[in-house]
Amino acid sequence: MRNTSLVRSYGGEVFVDATVRQIIVEGGRAVGVRVCNTSALAMCTSEEDKVKIPLTEIRARNVVCATSIFNLYEKLLPQDLPIVQRFHDPAQRTVRQSNGHVFLFCKIKGDAKELGLPTHNLWYFHKYDLDTAFDDYFANPTEVRPPTVYIGFPCTKDATWKKRFPNVSNCILISDGLYQWFEKWADLPQGHRGQDYEDFKAKLSKHLLDILYECVPQVEGKVEHHELGTPLSEVTFLASFHGGSYGTKCTTSMFDPINHQWTTTPHTELPGLYLAGSDAFLPSVVGAMYGGCLGACAVLGPHSMTDVAEAHEGFSIDDTEAVIKSAIGSVLTDTHFKPAKINDWSNSIISAALRGLQSVNRPYKYAISVIIMQKNGAGLISAASTYWDATKDGLCKVAWENGAMHCIVTVYGTSVNIDYQEAERLSAAV
Repeated sequence: MRNTSLVRSYGGEVFVDATVRQIIVEGGRAVGVRVCNTSALAMCTSEEDKVKIPLTEIRARNVVCATSIFNLYEKLLPQDLPIVQRFHDPAQRTVRQSNGHVFLFCKIKGDAKELGLPTHNLWYFHKYDLDTAFDDYFANPTEVRPPTVYIGFPCTKDATWKKRFPNVSNCILISDGLYQWFEKWADLPQGHRGQDYEDFKAKLSKHLLDILYECVPQVEGKVEHHELGTPLSEVTFLASFHGGSYGTKCTTSMFDPINHQWTTTPHTELPGLYLAGSDAFLPSVVGAMYGGCLGACAVLGPHSMTDVAEAHEGFSIDDTEAVIKSAIGSVLTDTHFKPAKINDWSNSIISAALRGLQSVNRPYKYAISVIIMQKNGAGLISAASTYWDATKDGLCKVAWENGAMHCIVTVYGTSVNIDYQEAERLSAAV
């Protein structure tokens, strides 16, 4: 919800239960999207039903797509566009859709700590020759064990889990799964794919359960419920194209020059349309994160990353105040006023404050003033005036006292980040 509030604070909006069905292209430019109600879409049992769902248009100056180039060119863009027709031409690209996965979700009876469940993730490898292991598995998945399996226990990583779900643990196992295995059930709605689909899933589940019991034997007999997700689940719940988990398949062909028009770039040939996520950079979590940054830079300009960094590295009054209070307390607590010690006290407070501010690790230069005055009934007025960039720079003043003295510490922070846009403007003026 914090991200939602942040988006709205900048005039944006966040829609839930909304699926993008089309990207609007007018005059050779992307100008918005058409969305429909996701819940209504999930109730459809045929393509004819989907067509009847009302669409809502959302117009925008730019459209950023983070849902893979295969969804983009196969489903979201008008299919008569020249760029889409080139994407369909095998001679125009060598990148392919990534494989999907199967996911076994397990409910386990018992407390995670009492069961001795590992807090780290486990990886299972069926044999040393992985190429052969993958070939055998893909050819006969119901009879051959998966070549690699990820095993994780989310309950051990959640500090609130035990309170929310006492005497219950959970586990997830993930292995490769091809969309082709499930394609014959793709047009059937979730939950109504027939007994042969359930039987196929049961055989895959047995392999994964056997691996779980081998790797974590203490949970055998304690799995109260398990459910297998397939590439069709990724289609249903994530709108993944053909159940692919990572967008573009992670091979060296991604870097072939012919593919630069499609991936490893946030730009497309269609004005107003940009990419973000893994297809804008590289697969997996970190690749998707950097892909998001590249997409933002493509829309906002080359220095937008610096602007984002500055926004997160602004002058923090709360952090600075905590540093000052700690510095004063470390020097003056339980002391009595001694004029001869004022210089030493002041220098010690400044040194402690600078060390604390350095540990905050923000791009600022600091100036610190310290006033120490005996408490004798006389008045004390402290004022400060600054001329700086109020959007980046800042000051923090802390007043402290004990029975013998007053102490006022003021920290002035000036940003050392370069305002590239202002620098360019001044350079142009010169």
